[in-house]
Amino acid sequence: MTGDSNIVWLCLIGGMLLQLTFMIVPFQEWDWLRYLGAAVFPLFVVAKSSNDHARITAFEGLLLCGVFTLVFALLFQSRLLPRLREGAILMWTALLLCVLFELGAWHPATYLLLGVGLLVLAVELAQRTLPYLGKLAVYAWFLVAVVVMGVLQFRGSDLSLIIAGGSNRLDCRFAAIDGAAGAFIGVHAAFLLEMLPIPGKGERWADFKVRWKGYLDQVVARCDDQRLDLGVALAVVFGIVLLVSTNHWLGLMPDRTFTNLVLIGLPVAWQTASLWRARRQPAVSVTPAPPTVSPADTEPGHRSGIGRARHSGKHRQ
Repeated sequence: MTGDSNIVWLCLIGGMLLQLTFMIVPFQEWDWLRYLGAAVFPLFVVAKSSNDHARITAFEGLLLCGVFTLVFALLFQSRLLPRLREGAILMWTALLLCVLFELGAWHPATYLLLGVGLLVLAVELAQRTLPYLGKLAVYAWFLVAVVVMGVLQFRGSDLSLIIAGGSNRLDCRFAAIDGAAGAFIGVHAAFLLEMLPIPGKGERWADFKVRWKGYLDQVVARCDDQRLDLGVALAVVFGIVLLVSTNHWLGLMPDRTFTNLVLIGLPVAWQTASLWRARRQPAVSVTPAPPTVSPADTEPGHRSGIGRARHSGKHRQ
């Protein structure tokens, strides 16, 4: 399904919008206004280029998509900031380690990522509860893992083909997958930037510390303390390794496309499994306890409540 570059761009943008929309459902009032706010700058640039009869390059088009995703993440931050569970941390860490081995680019940064990733796996499998700083570090690692996977794949990805002017050689299905994965990575990159101690332009340091501490508290609150059984946790890690290795050996699809597909499919599959398990749990019927009656309430003519207090007040006057 290759050929028309315009259709490829529509698929790319459509995949991006679908992924962002899926991440904020169910819709709330005034969501359309937030959408419009995120699209103001890209629409302004496109309109200006049309009036000036200037052609937007492929790189500028991707940059506008990135700006839209960044503003979208900030406008919907309270709903987009992911609630992190142990299973998600294990899956993303295992996927990043697989990507590092597949690329085979052995640099000092690669060894650093491998070491940190293995340390996170060990801590998650052995530690049952994490302190405040531990939750903050694990959440930051999760954001780093998502962003690094996108950066590592960029050189050989479909986006590089688009920038080089070869969008007409790109499969439309893969373009939609890349758009959705790019949006997912861009949202997490925005949240990672928010964690850095960098005050805004003209912002006082005291005000920034209050805002930054509030954001870090919100991040820690999104770390779920519910833990998986050790057998389930190991099954998650080795399951990811088996999936990625099987696709690499059999060549079912390009490694970058399969990784992007996993980027999209993992959150959906995890949420579906959680809902399915919740529905299968039998409803627990709660028998109400009999009301407790004090000896004073059994006295004849006894009246309790606000009316009695008001009546006693009259006699005290």
